[in-house]
Amino acid sequence: LFLTLLALTSSKARTRRQSRNEEKRSHTTRPPITRPGLPWSIGPRGVWAYQHGGDATYGTHAIVDSEASRTAAIDAMNAWSVRRFYGSYGDLPTVSHPGRPNVGRWNKALHENGYSSQLLLGAPAHAFAGSEEDGCRDSLLRQISTRLLEFHDSFLVLSPSAPQNFDAVHLDVEVHAMNDVVTCDGVSYAAWDDADGAERARRFYSLHE
Repeated sequence: LFLTLLALTSSKARTRRQSRNEEKRSHTTRPPITRPGLPWSIGPRGVWAYQHGGDATYGTHAIVDSEASRTAAIDAMNAWSVRRFYGSYGDLPTVSHPGRPNVGRWNKALHENGYSSQLLLGAPAHAFAGSEEDGCRDSLLRQISTRLLEFHDSFLVLSPSAPQNFDAVHLDVEVHAMNDVVTCDGVSYAAWDDADGAERARRFYSLHE
């Protein structure tokens, strides 16, 4: 009887260990290979792209410029399992900008290929209440109005479904990236490296406003 109980206990212990090991493997097992040259594929990714001119091949101005450049960018992202595109376009989406239709064509191409297109906005000073002239929070609100809401309105007139629209706004307000003094509504905020712990905490809490 003792030997039987010992054998059963050992068997249950082995079963538990095997179960734990299988659970660990389930969390660390790599997905199937889907791209030559990579040891494994990684789930749907997002990519950030910024406004650049000149010879910057993958700056947003260059990407949206023509059908060929839009197709090339989508092909490149498909190869890396990208499914979310966060784009910073400067004033390009504003109604008065001659390049605005290209942003709409880019969003439409993204949607047709199963991508989410999000407008990327934000600067450290946007965390603080203050005027547009100083680049503070009013500046962010103005950008949302002119680069998103008015942009959407201009396409809704043409199409109720508006595939040219953005899916969301992605705010990149990195208060820890302040390299210089920022003044908003007469209040000066030191560069991040010069601020103490309490001040740094207050800046993060200010984002809730």
